[in-house]
Amino acid sequence: MGFVTNPHINKNAKPDGFTVSFSKEDMTPLESDVLFWVISNEKALENIKSLDMRKTMKTHKEGREVLVDELLTGAFSHATILSLPYALDNLVPLIENAIDGDPKTIVKSSKERGLLD
Repeated sequence: MGFVTNPHINKNAKPDGFTVSFSKEDMTPLESDVLFWVISNEKALENIKSLDMRKTMKTHKEGREVLVDELLTGAFSHATILSLPYALDNLVPLIENAIDGDPKTIVKSSKERGLLD
């Protein structure tokens, strides 16, 4: 889809790893045009909501966070001919809302799950 990872993430990723650590006090490595929060359960969502510095991020303030919920996460994870069209059909409108340039535009998944102020 043409996405590029924040250079800080690429620089600090381990060659054989799937995650990158960052400080809860400095969330600038997560700043991006669109920030995807991928959750697999309610605890993961609560962990994201508890990140106090998240609300200081430009990405958050400008409404460019997209919550990829359990169902959408599953659709991407399965990556089948049946699940990928579902994933794209549901993700593209969320991305469009996030990058429309208007911070007042609500990203539906973020509002429904309580990520907005």
